[in-house]
Amino acid sequence: MMPGRRCAIYGCNNSRVVTKITDCNIVYHSFPKGKDFVSSTILRRWVNYCKRGDKFNSNTATICSIHFTQNDYERDIQNELLGLPLRRVLKKTAVPILNLNLNERSKKPSKKLIDTSHAKRTKKKEEQVSGEIFIYKRKS
Repeated sequence: MMPGRRCAIYGCNNSRVVTKITDCNIVYHSFPKGKDFVSSTILRRWVNYCKRGDKFNSNTATICSIHFTQNDYERDIQNELLGLPLRRVLKKTAVPILNLNLNERSKKPSKKLIDTSHAKRTKKKEEQVSGEIFIYKRKS
C-alpha cells in the first residue's frame, strides 16, 4: 500500500506523497461540493466512476489528474499572459473518464445513478420478452 492520501478511483495507486517525491506532473482534485443541482449530479457521477466497494468520504477524497482529459481544464489566461506556471483548474462539468479500469469491478458496486425527474419516472419503457414487446408505465 502506498503512503499518504491516494486517488479515490478503484485500482489507481497514485498518492500525493509518491507523486511529490518523484516530481510527477500529477495534481489532485477535490470532489464537487454538490450544493446545487448541477454539482450534485456531477458529484454522483464522480462517485459512480470511482467503482469503489467501500464507503469513502467524498468531502475529503481526491482524484488525480490522469483520469481527466485536457478539455476538462479551464484555460488559465491570467497566468498565460503573465508568463507564470499554468494552474490546472477543472471545469465545473468535468468528469473523470480516463484510466478507470472499467473491466475490473469492485467487490460491491457503487449505487447506480438515480434520475429523479418526473419525465423519467413516468416514461414508458419497452421490453422485449420472447419476441413479444410489452409496454408498461412505471408508477411514481
